[in-house]
Amino acid sequence: MLTVTQIILVFYGHKISERFKLQFLWIFAGVVLFIVPFVATGLKEKGFGLVFVLLLMFGVTNGILQGSVFGAAGTLPSEYMGVVMTGNGLSAVLAGAIKTLLLILEVDVNTQAYIQFSVAFAYFTLCGILYSSAINSKVMKYYRAKSMGNKSEE
Repeated sequence: MLTVTQIILVFYGHKISERFKLQFLWIFAGVVLFIVPFVATGLKEKGFGLVFVLLLMFGVTNGILQGSVFGAAGTLPSEYMGVVMTGNGLSAVLAGAIKTLLLILEVDVNTQAYIQFSVAFAYFTLCGILYSSAINSKVMKYYRAKSMGNKSEE
Protein backbone atom coordinates (compact mmCIF):
# COMPACT_ATOMS: atom_id res chain seq x y z
CA MET A 1 0.00 0.00 0.00
CA LEU A 2 2.86 2.36 0.84
CA THR A 3 4.44 1.90 -2.58
CA VAL A 4 1.16 2.59 -4.37
CA THR A 5 0.50 5.77 -2.39
CA GLN A 6 4.06 6.99 -2.95
CA ILE A 7 3.67 6.54 -6.71
CA ILE A 8 0.34 8.40 -6.58
CA LEU A 9 1.98 11.20 -4.59
CA VAL A 10 4.73 11.58 -7.18
CA PHE A 11 2.23 12.19 -9.96
CA TYR A 12 -0.68 13.87 -8.16
CA GLY A 13 0.67 15.09 -4.81
CA HIS A 14 1.22 18.64 -6.03
CA LYS A 15 -2.52 18.96 -6.73
CA ILE A 16 -3.44 18.42 -3.06
CA SER A 17 -2.68 21.12 -0.48
CA GLU A 18 -0.04 20.25 2.08
CA ARG A 19 -2.37 21.32 4.89
CA PHE A 20 -4.94 18.73 3.73
CA LYS A 21 -2.31 16.02 3.25
CA LEU A 22 -0.88 16.50 6.71
CA GLN A 23 -3.28 18.15 9.11
CA PHE A 24 -6.58 16.64 8.00
CA LEU A 25 -5.16 13.20 7.21
CA TRP A 26 -3.42 12.92 10.59
CA ILE A 27 -6.71 13.55 12.35
CA PHE A 28 -8.56 11.26 9.92
CA ALA A 29 -6.02 8.46 10.55
CA GLY A 30 -6.44 8.91 14.29
CA VAL A 31 -10.22 8.64 14.04
CA VAL A 32 -9.97 5.52 11.85
CA LEU A 33 -7.65 3.89 14.39
CA PHE A 34 -9.94 4.87 17.25
CA ILE A 35 -12.92 3.17 15.58
CA VAL A 36 -11.17 -0.15 14.81
CA PRO A 37 -11.36 -1.87 18.24
CA PHE A 38 -15.00 -0.88 18.70
CA VAL A 39 -15.94 -2.36 15.33
CA ALA A 40 -13.86 -5.49 15.93
CA THR A 41 -15.29 -6.23 19.37
CA GLY A 42 -18.78 -4.85 18.88
CA LEU A 43 -19.69 -6.47 15.58
CA LYS A 44 -17.73 -9.73 16.02
CA GLU A 45 -17.71 -11.72 12.74
CA LYS A 46 -19.73 -9.08 10.90
CA GLY A 47 -17.11 -6.49 11.73
CA PHE A 48 -14.24 -8.37 10.08
CA GLY A 49 -14.91 -6.91 6.64
CA LEU A 50 -15.40 -3.43 8.04
CA VAL A 51 -12.15 -3.63 10.03
CA PHE A 52 -10.41 -4.68 6.81
CA VAL A 53 -11.85 -1.62 5.00
CA LEU A 54 -10.87 0.68 7.89
CA LEU A 55 -7.31 -0.65 7.90
CA LEU A 56 -7.12 -0.30 4.12
CA MET A 57 -8.19 3.34 4.49
CA PHE A 58 -5.58 3.77 7.22
CA GLY A 59 -2.89 2.25 5.00
CA VAL A 60 -3.61 4.68 2.17
CA THR A 61 -3.77 7.60 4.59
CA ASN A 62 -0.56 6.56 6.32
CA GLY A 63 1.24 6.22 2.99
CA ILE A 64 0.24 9.74 1.99
CA LEU A 65 1.22 11.06 5.42
CA GLN A 66 4.63 9.41 5.35
CA GLY A 67 5.46 10.75 1.91
CA SER A 68 4.17 14.22 2.84
CA VAL A 69 6.10 14.40 6.11
CA PHE A 70 9.37 13.46 4.43
CA GLY A 71 8.56 15.84 1.57
CA ALA A 72 7.94 18.71 3.99
CA ALA A 73 11.13 17.89 5.88
CA GLY A 74 13.01 17.82 2.58
CA THR A 75 12.78 21.62 2.37
CA LEU A 76 14.72 21.88 5.64
CA PRO A 77 18.47 21.38 6.23
CA SER A 78 19.63 17.78 6.56
CA GLU A 79 19.87 17.79 10.37
CA TYR A 80 16.10 18.29 10.56
CA MET A 81 15.55 15.07 8.64
CA GLY A 82 17.22 13.32 11.57
CA VAL A 83 14.54 14.77 13.84
CA VAL A 84 11.83 13.29 11.60
CA MET A 85 13.54 9.90 11.68
CA THR A 86 13.93 10.09 15.47
CA GLY A 87 10.24 10.90 15.88
CA ASN A 88 9.39 7.95 13.67
CA GLY A 89 11.52 5.64 15.82
CA LEU A 90 10.22 7.03 19.10
CA SER A 91 6.63 6.33 18.09
CA ALA A 92 7.57 2.68 17.57
CA VAL A 93 9.38 2.57 20.93
CA LEU A 94 6.32 4.10 22.62
CA ALA A 95 4.03 1.51 21.04
CA GLY A 96 6.34 -1.30 22.16
CA ALA A 97 6.61 0.09 25.70
CA ILE A 98 2.82 0.35 26.02
CA LYS A 99 2.39 -3.22 24.76
CA THR A 100 5.05 -4.49 27.18
CA LEU A 101 3.45 -2.66 30.11
CA LEU A 102 0.02 -4.05 29.25
CA LEU A 103 1.45 -7.59 29.07
CA ILE A 104 3.19 -7.19 32.42
CA LEU A 105 -0.04 -5.93 33.98
CA GLU A 106 -1.89 -8.89 32.40
CA VAL A 107 -4.58 -6.70 30.86
CA ASP A 108 -7.14 -8.63 28.79
CA VAL A 109 -6.81 -8.50 24.99
CA ASN A 110 -9.86 -6.32 24.32
CA THR A 111 -8.79 -3.72 26.87
CA GLN A 112 -5.28 -3.75 25.37
CA ALA A 113 -6.76 -3.00 21.97
CA TYR A 114 -8.82 -0.10 23.31
CA ILE A 115 -5.81 1.37 25.11
CA GLN A 116 -3.37 0.96 22.21
CA PHE A 117 -5.74 2.31 19.58
CA SER A 118 -6.73 5.21 21.87
CA VAL A 119 -3.07 6.15 22.31
CA ALA A 120 -2.62 5.99 18.53
CA PHE A 121 -5.70 8.20 18.11
CA ALA A 122 -4.28 10.74 20.58
CA TYR A 123 -0.84 10.68 18.89
CA PHE A 124 -2.20 11.19 15.36
CA THR A 125 -4.66 13.87 16.48
CA LEU A 126 -1.92 15.72 18.38
CA CYS A 127 0.29 15.63 15.28
CA GLY A 128 -2.55 17.07 13.21
CA ILE A 129 -3.17 19.87 15.70
CA LEU A 130 0.51 20.73 16.19
CA TYR A 131 1.09 20.84 12.44
CA SER A 132 -0.41 24.36 12.35
CA SER A 133 2.18 25.57 14.85
CA ALA A 134 5.03 23.94 12.98
CA ILE A 135 4.07 25.20 9.53
CA ASN A 136 3.64 28.76 10.81
CA SER A 137 6.96 28.85 12.65
CA LYS A 138 9.68 31.23 11.49
CA VAL A 139 12.02 28.33 10.74
CA MET A 140 9.57 26.59 8.40
CA LYS A 141 8.60 29.84 6.68
CA TYR A 142 12.25 30.75 6.15
CA TYR A 143 13.30 27.39 4.66
CA ARG A 144 10.10 27.13 2.61
CA ALA A 145 10.79 30.49 1.01
CA LYS A 146 14.44 29.57 0.51
CA SER A 147 13.59 26.24 -1.14
CA MET A 148 11.21 27.98 -3.53
CA GLY A 149 13.92 30.39 -4.60
CA ASN A 150 12.55 33.40 -2.71
CA LYS A 151 15.66 35.05 -1.29
CA SER A 152 13.79 38.09 0.06
CA GLU A 153 13.44 36.57 3.56
CA GLU A 154 17.16 36.01 4.00
